[in-house]
Amino acid sequence: MTATAASATTDASLVGRLRGSRWFAAALFGAVTVTLLAISALAVRGDAVDPYYTGPHWLGGWVRFDAGWYRSIADNGYFFRGKEEQSSVAFFPLYPLLTRWLQATFGGDTSMWGIPVTLASGFGAAMLYWHWLRRRVDLATARVCFALFALWPYGYYLYGAVYADALFVFLVLAAFVSIDHDRIALAALFGALATATRPVGIAVVLGLTARVLEQRGALRLPVLERLRWFAPSPAPSHAPATALAAPRERAVVMQLRRLRALDPLILLSATGLLVYVVYLSRTFGDPFAFATAALGYAWVRALETAIFPHVDPRTVVAVTQSGYFVRCGVALFTATTDG
Repeated sequence: MTATAASATTDASLVGRLRGSRWFAAALFGAVTVTLLAISALAVRGDAVDPYYTGPHWLGGWVRFDAGWYRSIADNGYFFRGKEEQSSVAFFPLYPLLTRWLQATFGGDTSMWGIPVTLASGFGAAMLYWHWLRRRVDLATARVCFALFALWPYGYYLYGAVYADALFVFLVLAAFVSIDHDRIALAALFGALATATRPVGIAVVLGLTARVLEQRGALRLPVLERLRWFAPSPAPSHAPATALAAPRERAVVMQLRRLRALDPLILLSATGLLVYVVYLSRTFGDPFAFATAALGYAWVRALETAIFPHVDPRTVVAVTQSGYFVRCGVALFTATTDG
């Protein structure tokens, strides 16, 4: 083999190893981050930013819409005015608490600190997702899945937008990966932080609990196992046609004796939500004020007027509520069918 051929083989091998390592995920996430930061900076050049934002102008494109609510919570705390008027209690506390702490510690604009929080959370979520993929699927599938994760349009919220979504995704992935590594207490901690970040966190509690039960072999749902269309097809049976049919398996198989002493700690993942519920009850007299505000008419009135001018706002509210429960159901189904 010539020196040139040997060098080419070495280079190809190095590229292959990089594509299969976490460097592939880090490089793709970094490239998308730089690209979006540049596009955002160019998009806001010469434009006025939101009046409540006093940070660097070139970052102003990331501080839009709900970013104002997070700033309001961080600077002034919560308020609640019932379902007929928009209220800040609809937004969960962890994200604004982080921005408030960073501003108090390092100074600067409160909203601006949401950008590094989102970026750090997005990067952490990307690394955890890559780790999760490499434990479950082949390299080619992992690359495709990760590319979709990084390039999907809604992935915009991972790269600097002052929204709590990136932090929530990071915490959820951290909780499930912790269970994979049999660190139940750590999973409960991440889960508790997740339930203090987004209202859909209640589905995370159910999903984490189901995952622990499944991992211990304490819970089996044969019905869902038969729905795993992405799983390998079983080998064809060569049993004689006269063989007796196997007895029908139960829909739910529970063997709680398989659980370990620390496994019930996963239920502490609901702590974040419970603390917020207690705070709302003591402060505003409504433990579920976040749901009252978020699912009330006020939040959908603007959407109804702008996009659905001929639709009764109550219909939009009903659809919103249905979508919430559908998302919770999908999250739980994904967790219980995780292989």
